Amino acid sequence: MGAPIGIVSMVMRPAKSAGLMHGHRTGVRVIGLLTCIFFFAIAAGTNWLLGGLAGGILFLGISMLWRPGESPVLLMMFTFQWLEVNLILYHATIVGLPIEVLGSYAGSSGDLPMAIKLSNIALLFLAIGFRVGMGPASPSLVRSAVDQARAEPLRVWVKLYLLALALSLVFSSIAHLSGAFYQLFYSATQFFRWAFFFMLTYVSFRRRPAWIYWWLFFAFEVFFSIGAFFSEFATVFFMTLFALIASVGRITSRSIRPFVVVFTLMLMFAMVWTMIKGDYRAFVNKGTGQQVVLVDRTQQLNKITELSLGGAVVSVEALERLANRIEYVTFFGIVLDVVPKLVPHANGQIWSDALLRPFMPRLLFPGKSAIDDSDRSREYTLRNMATAAQGTSISLGYVAESYIDFGIPWMFSPIFMLAVAIGYMFRWLQHAPLRQGVLRMGLASVAVFPFFDFGTSITKSAGALVLSALIGWIFVRFGLQALILWVGKTVRL
Repeated sequence: MGAPIGIVSMVMRPAKSAGLMHGHRTGVRVIGLLTCIFFFAIAAGTNWLLGGLAGGILFLGISMLWRPGESPVLLMMFTFQWLEVNLILYHATIVGLPIEVLGSYAGSSGDLPMAIKLSNIALLFLAIGFRVGMGPASPSLVRSAVDQARAEPLRVWVKLYLLALALSLVFSSIAHLSGAFYQLFYSATQFFRWAFFFMLTYVSFRRRPAWIYWWLFFAFEVFFSIGAFFSEFATVFFMTLFALIASVGRITSRSIRPFVVVFTLMLMFAMVWTMIKGDYRAFVNKGTGQQVVLVDRTQQLNKITELSLGGAVVSVEALERLANRIEYVTFFGIVLDVVPKLVPHANGQIWSDALLRPFMPRLLFPGKSAIDDSDRSREYTLRNMATAAQGTSISLGYVAESYIDFGIPWMFSPIFMLAVAIGYMFRWLQHAPLRQGVLRMGLASVAVFPFFDFGTSITKSAGALVLSALIGWIFVRFGLQALILWVGKTVRL
């Protein structure tokens, strides 16, 4: 059942022996792997060798991480990062340009083919690490989530979501006044809001028929997220997709309709945001160049409406610009040309700082340096980068940072070990107690989400993961999930 091919084999006529069944599944998987390699190699055109490698790794990753009925957050994390690495191959084929030209930055793309190759290998280690940490699939977890979704009245889940939303707003207010504890309260804000939104979504679509009024809450979350300096609406869509996939029991045309609708909306929102974000950010920060919003809510929405209606924001050009935004392997190509030829390897300084920093609170270590992705990017690409003072921050991504630290082949070791830790945290948060499957699934999905983006610096994602693990541990250690469920049953709204 670990692979998607295994699902197909289960609906076929049973073999006469376990040996024949195992041999049949192995044969189907080999055929599937070869088909993926061939298809992606052809689609990559002149980059067929890299395309074949990408196709094979995509198949292997999905085979290891697909868990029907469980939260697909680790599977989608791997798949999205695969897209960030390999989209440039197929983008280059479509527009008829070499990948070196398409991925050029400041006149030079560096060793882009090698960057794609190393990044794909890193993703394979990532998927293997996730699989090791997750352990075997758990049918009991799926049954627990389904039973809890059906047993508790829908009004309980609505109340829990509304209470969590209110609590997240309180924590958000406290965070801005908490000084050195800002990051802890901000993480708690995200944890509450998205964990219970995931739960409400899962329950709404797990029930048959699905609860149609869920779309009102979805629309509220999308509306609430619009207007921020960054694209916070993406989190709404991703959490929705996680819960929708987990809630699907048997795949039918009816069950995948909500997924298609949400994915299409996400693509449209992403295209619009890609086209308008430059002008919008210049408006909301009033030309200061800071990553802040200095206008009220009405002005935010009016400006977004004006920019969205002012041009072809949903077009081929918008789609191409979105593809350029998703592709995130170019900087790694530049790093390969610089390190170690012009700048030496960091010998573990980046990863050690990332792992130690979360345990050095600024309250006790006031001299701890601030995180500036652009400074590191300038140092290891020898190119000028816009800084936080200019309203942006450019990171190299955790794979490039691992190469800077350790070089080839040792760069894959910390990625694998971190993936094992993430997979284990995901499993631990989901599996005890099993009688609260929906609650645990929501907590686990939010806890590992900080590592979703290939382009995020390990310095930032490691700190966010530690805070998520801490908040999740508090939930589990003190039985807060049981208390929260009791509150949802007793509070009147």
